[in-house]
Amino acid sequence: MTERIYKADEIGELLDDNRKAFMNKAWGKYNSETKSKIEYYNFPVTFDIETTNLTKQNDDETITRIAFMYVWQMTINGSIIIGRTWQEWTSVIDTIKKRLLLDDTHRIVIYIHNLGFEFSFIHKYLNVKRVFAISSRSPIIVETVDGLEFRCSYKLS
Repeated sequence: MTERIYKADEIGELLDDNRKAFMNKAWGKYNSETKSKIEYYNFPVTFDIETTNLTKQNDDETITRIAFMYVWQMTINGSIIIGRTWQEWTSVIDTIKKRLLLDDTHRIVIYIHNLGFEFSFIHKYLNVKRVFAISSRSPIIVETVDGLEFRCSYKLS
C-alpha cells in the first residue's frame, strides 16, 4: 500500500501501485436469482463528497436552492484519490470497472458514510440494479449492473 494522494487522472498509477491487493478475491456469496457465485475483491474502498448550497431569487420572487459537490475523495486500499468534478469521478469509476473486470458477478464494495445523502448526488451517474433501503431516502445497499456495490457505513455501524 502506498501512502500518497493521487489526482483523478492518476487512477491507472494507483491501480498499478496496488496490483497485488487487487488480485485477491477473498470471499463470495451465492446469488439465488442468477444461480451464480458473486466474487468480491477483498480491499477497502470508501467514497465521500463535500457539498455546499446557494439560494437564488428568481424573477418571480421565488427562491431556488441549489446544492452542488465541490470536491470528492476516495480511498482505495488505503491510497487517497481526490477530484473536483463529476466527470473526473465517472472517469475514475469507469477505469476501476475496466481494469478490475467488474461485472454482475465480480464486485467491489464502496463504503459511504450516510449513503442516502451521497446517493442523491451520484444516482444519475450509475446504472442501478437493486436498492435495499429502510425507507425511501435511506438506502443501505445499492448495487449496479457493472460490479459496484455501495454500502452505508453509517447505517451498518
